[in-house]
Amino acid sequence: MPNFLYISPFFAPMRRVGALDPLKITRHLPHYGWQPVVLADQSPSEPADDTLSDFIPPGMIVDRSYSGRQGFDYRPRVAEPTGARAPTLAQRISRWASERDFLPIGDYGAFHKNALSSAKSLLEKNPCDLIVAQSSPVASLLVGRELALETGLPLVTIFGDPWRLCERRNPKRLPHTRIANFFHERRVIDTSQKVIVYTEQCRNGYRAVYSHRDLETFVSFHNGFDRALQTMDWSGSMPSPSLLFFGTFGDVVKAAPLIHLLAKTSETGGRSAALQLVLTHPPSAEDMALAESLGVSRRITIIGHQPYAAAQAIFEKADVLVEINTTAQRIVAKTYDYLASSRPILSIGPGHPELERMFTQIGSALHVRPDDLEKAVSFLDDCLAGVIPARPRGASENYSFRTQAQIIAAAFDAAASAKTPSRTRRPSRIR
Repeated sequence: MPNFLYISPFFAPMRRVGALDPLKITRHLPHYGWQPVVLADQSPSEPADDTLSDFIPPGMIVDRSYSGRQGFDYRPRVAEPTGARAPTLAQRISRWASERDFLPIGDYGAFHKNALSSAKSLLEKNPCDLIVAQSSPVASLLVGRELALETGLPLVTIFGDPWRLCERRNPKRLPHTRIANFFHERRVIDTSQKVIVYTEQCRNGYRAVYSHRDLETFVSFHNGFDRALQTMDWSGSMPSPSLLFFGTFGDVVKAAPLIHLLAKTSETGGRSAALQLVLTHPPSAEDMALAESLGVSRRITIIGHQPYAAAQAIFEKADVLVEINTTAQRIVAKTYDYLASSRPILSIGPGHPELERMFTQIGSALHVRPDDLEKAVSFLDDCLAGVIPARPRGASENYSFRTQAQIIAAAFDAAASAKTPSRTRRPSRIR
């Protein structure tokens, strides 16, 4: 079985969402003939969940020397109070810089030299047929590019989020960041045999911008669910009837659309007027004030952070699952976790043809725009009346990661068999 060097700083047991995609890739690619050799990271300040380590395939090589730091923070997550405190000046400055990508390559750019050295050492000990670099962080793409140029190995890059084309971050980016993104992304893409993205809109966008590359260079897949990662039981209880939002709020995803939805259900007076919105993360003080002003604050129940491994058990105790998709460039990760359950799904966000098509295919799911909440309320009323049936387990199997991994494996096969562009090819032996 051929090996691929997988450069992915974010990897289990890190708790961050960006570490779950690489874990699923390494779990399912061997089924299609590709064995990963992983270059990951660790940091004493990085929150981690040791139970996630149990899902790393036995015997798989995982080298955690990307940055040269040691250890993880395994302390349990502390529940945040409702209506989080106002941020300090230092936190506001940090958030301002982060939102604008003040450091275009991010903090991980500082570890480029160490990561490249670690990758070379790993390749010497474990010969590979392919280099695969995963973002986030985007810094790993630059490491993969330089390594590919030095070794002559083909490169596949996986964009967990759009980089230069990100419609959510671009409006806030500073001029120097936009220039750097243009420069770095183009060099990465021109070195890559395949570029894998997470939605059709991203794929089509990159095909249009980089029209000098073959259309087949850009591949999209769905970041599917893996039920094996969510087998823990859950002994908690859920109010009835319940509308569950499983996730966190922040600068991008806010609770306001859900609060407006609650207010709309009160206006119509149907079955959904009795729904309790169940949250695993407290809304901001601003959103809680909105709930108070609309008279729905008592219909919000906060159960606090819950283990990712117990997600499916929690979903099955809810009447309806709800999510917020903020852009058609992305399909939020929880969408696929929701699809693994039998519960009806309501998604709120701007027009999203790909997501709407998915929901039509699997059934018992609906995506609505924020200005069309009457349609959402009607859907919720039908769910509570039993008109919307439970979703059979097999209905969403096309969106399991095991199925979607075939697309990734096919891209790897094509990249490994293609010739490296002559203008960038160098001897494959590391000096």
